[in-house]
Amino acid sequence: MCDADGDPPACSKITFRTARKHHECCACGETIRPRDRYRHLSGVWGGYPQSFAHCLRCAAILAALPDGALLELDCGEVWENPPPEIEALAFWLPGDELPAAQGSR
Repeated sequence: MCDADGDPPACSKITFRTARKHHECCACGETIRPRDRYRHLSGVWGGYPQSFAHCLRCAAILAALPDGALLELDCGEVWENPPPEIEALAFWLPGDELPAAQGSR
């Protein structure tokens, strides 16, 4: 798996929200549409506040990764033998129920 570049955030907060406008998932680039649930991460990195939106599929993958994994998920690493509920996310489409209730956090 990927290791995070740089220092951890000075502070951070993860919430799950319902979109009121279009967002782009910062991990996969998919559109988060109004009324879609998504993961919102905000924090302070290197003295600067930042925030990130993740679709529920990417949020489920991030939750399964070790702490400190990259926010983008596109680092070229291959996950050999992922858990079945994570492997199923490769075929997940918006509107489908997430495997193993990953989006209920």
